[in-house]
Amino acid sequence: MASNPYANRTQVKCWNMATTLDQFSFLELAAKTRLAPGTVTKIVKGWVDEGKVDACGKGYKGRLYFRVKNEHRPPKVVRDERLKQTRTPHDLMWEAMRGLGQFTPRDVVAHATTDWLSVSEDEARDFCRLLLKGGYFKVMEKAIPGKREATYRLRRNTGPLPPRERRVTVVYDPNLNEITHMPEALA
Repeated sequence: MASNPYANRTQVKCWNMATTLDQFSFLELAAKTRLAPGTVTKIVKGWVDEGKVDACGKGYKGRLYFRVKNEHRPPKVVRDERLKQTRTPHDLMWEAMRGLGQFTPRDVVAHATTDWLSVSEDEARDFCRLLLKGGYFKVMEKAIPGKREATYRLRRNTGPLPPRERRVTVVYDPNLNEITHMPEALA
């Protein structure tokens, strides 16, 4: 009798789901993996025999519950350190602005500061001014110096990458006090 070519894939699917759960019953694992309860029961009983899973008691309606042993759990995924190094304050502030919708620079600081990257209020104010010039915001409440900050509403959410200020290279002649060449796109 030929073995089922999908059996290994089914077991891997079951195992991947089981390792994400604190505990599970046959029916819960079957529902989460969308596999037949009989198939899941056979697979889990095999894991118990192999010593990968422990029975941890009975639950609702006498259902058996199981837990993957810690030594068989995959290591916890820690955010990639390289990702932390590539994120800039502008990335974090833009992400916060997109999530908040309406905000003050202080709100942006509170939502954009992480344990590995700090955003100052001056940086947030400068970034807000830049985006206001670019037409990304609508001013909901004007700032009153010493009393309250301006409140902005995001008007143009153009995607996950933050708008950036770019310097344009032109040819300037100080003798004539004029720009003698400007790129076509700016002319």
